[in-house]
Amino acid sequence: MGMTPALAVRRGVHVLVVAVADGVWVRLAVERALRDLGWVAAWSPADADVLAVCGSPADAEAAAVKQLWQQLPGPRARVDLATADDVAASLARCAAALDDGGLQAVLAREADDAAQEAGRGRGEMDHNRHDEMEHGDHSDMQHGGGHDQMNHGEMEHGDMEMSGPAGIPLAEGADDDRDELEMDAWHVVLGPGLPGWPAGLVLRTTLHGDVVTALETVAAPASGSPGDLGGPADLGGPGDRSGPDGPVPHAALLADAAATVLDLAGWGVAAASARRARDDLLDGRAPGPVADALERLARRVRRSVLLRWSLQGPGRRRAAPRPSAGRVVRLRLLALLDAAAALLRNPAHPVGREPAEEPEALADLAVGQELGTLRLLVASLALDARAVAHA
Repeated sequence: MGMTPALAVRRGVHVLVVAVADGVWVRLAVERALRDLGWVAAWSPADADVLAVCGSPADAEAAAVKQLWQQLPGPRARVDLATADDVAASLARCAAALDDGGLQAVLAREADDAAQEAGRGRGEMDHNRHDEMEHGDHSDMQHGGGHDQMNHGEMEHGDMEMSGPAGIPLAEGADDDRDELEMDAWHVVLGPGLPGWPAGLVLRTTLHGDVVTALETVAAPASGSPGDLGGPADLGGPGDRSGPDGPVPHAALLADAAATVLDLAGWGVAAASARRARDDLLDGRAPGPVADALERLARRVRRSVLLRWSLQGPGRRRAAPRPSAGRVVRLRLLALLDAAAALLRNPAHPVGREPAEEPEALADLAVGQELGTLRLLVASLALDARAVAHA
C-alpha cells in the first residue's frame, strides 16, 4: 500500500484519539493506521498535532471534545470519523492541513478568540462573586490606628469563595485530609479524551492529592455485542468466525484491552505485541498463529517479576481477606490474554460472551488507591469488549 506525498513527508505525527460510545471499531482502525504510518498516539492534548474523534459524539461528549480541541497547540488538525471507512485518506488530509500555512493562521486566530472569550467569562464571574461578598460594616474598622488596630474579626472570611489566578477555582479543603493540608480535595471527571479509557464511561471522582477517596459512575457504556458498536460485517477468515458476534472480533477486543493495561502499566513492548495480534485478527490472518502469539505473551506476563512488583508491590505475599487492586489487575490481564487465545482455539469457548462487570463495582477496589491504579482497574474491565476476565 503506497502513501500519499503528504504522508511520506510527515512522520511521527502525534494523534490524540478520542472514542465515543459508538466509535470503538473506528478507534481500532485509526490505531492500526497510525501504526502503518509511523505516527504516534498522544497521551495529552499538549502533546498532540491531530485530534481524531472516533464515532458520533452526543451533546456532553461534543462539549468535552471541543475543550480538547481548544487545548491542542498549533499547528493542529482535526478529523471526525463516524465510520472506519477511508481512515487513511482522512489522515492524509490532516497531514496536508498541518502544512497549510493559511489554514493554520485561521486556526490560530480562532484559538486566540476562544481564549479571550474564556478569559472575559472568568473575569465576569470573579466580578459577580466580589459584588456578592459580605464585607461587613467597614465603619467598624479602626483605620486611624494603622493595620495593627484593624478589627479583622468582623470580616466574614469563612464565607468567601476563594479563587486562583484568572478565576480558576482552587481545590477545596476536606475534613479527612490525610496530611492535614488545606486545598487537598479535587473533584475530577474522567471520561472521553483520557488515553486508554473505555468509550462511553464517565466517572466523577474525589481526589486527595492523587488518591481516590470517592467514586461515582455518571455514565456507563451501553450493553451489547461488538456488532452493536459499529463492528464490520466481515472481518475476513473462515465461516461465521469473522462475523461481528463471532470469536474473532471478541478475541481482537480482548487483546486490545490487554494492550491498554500493559500500556498503562508501562510495558510498551508487550502492549505493542498485543496490538499486533489484535490487528492481525482484524486483517483476517489465520487464528492459529495469532493464538500462539497471545499464549507466548501470556507466558511473558506470568514470568515478569518487574510487572508483578509494579502492580502488587515488592513485599512478601500475605493472606488477605481479598486480593489487592494491583493483584486484581494482574489476574484480569492474564485472564484477558488466556480468554483471547482460548476463543481462537475453540470458538465455542464461553469466555468473551459474558456480560461486562458493572462499573459501579469499581468503588470497592478503587477507593483508597492512586489515580493510576483506578485507570488500570478500568482498563482491565475490558468494557469495550463487553467481556470481563474474572480473576
